Amino acid sequence: MFPNAVIIHCKRNAKDNCFSIYKNYFTNRKLNFAYKINEIVDFYNLYSNLMHHWNKNLPNYIYDIQYEKLIENPEKEIKKLIKACNLSWNDLCLKFYDNKRPIKTASDTQARKKIYKTSLNSWKNYKKYFSKQFNKIVEKI
Repeated sequence: MFPNAVIIHCKRNAKDNCFSIYKNYFTNRKLNFAYKINEIVDFYNLYSNLMHHWNKNLPNYIYDIQYEKLIENPEKEIKKLIKACNLSWNDLCLKFYDNKRPIKTASDTQARKKIYKTSLNSWKNYKKYFSKQFNKIVEKI
């Protein structure tokens, strides 16, 4: 359908990713799995297996960007992403938080902020509560 499209996959520390889902409130009842850490981990493992499959069967088709690298060095990582998408660089790419378009996701308030580092390794604050479940995460990606 979009033969020249670039598929962008943002990878994040699995434990931070699962914890981020767990700590949010979702109004959609179809997301009730988000309140059970074991189910989140199961879904994460399905996702990990699926991404492993696509990367194995369609090498170099998906552009992977690491969330932690993006947070640590946004300009460098955003420039690489823009280049991978065959787009021209614009300094406004670094001022995404000034964009006034509507955002309809659970992270709408975060998207209006500058990049911050407080979410990195945030799961560790709750390690004693989740370490058993998080040990079941199988990262293939």
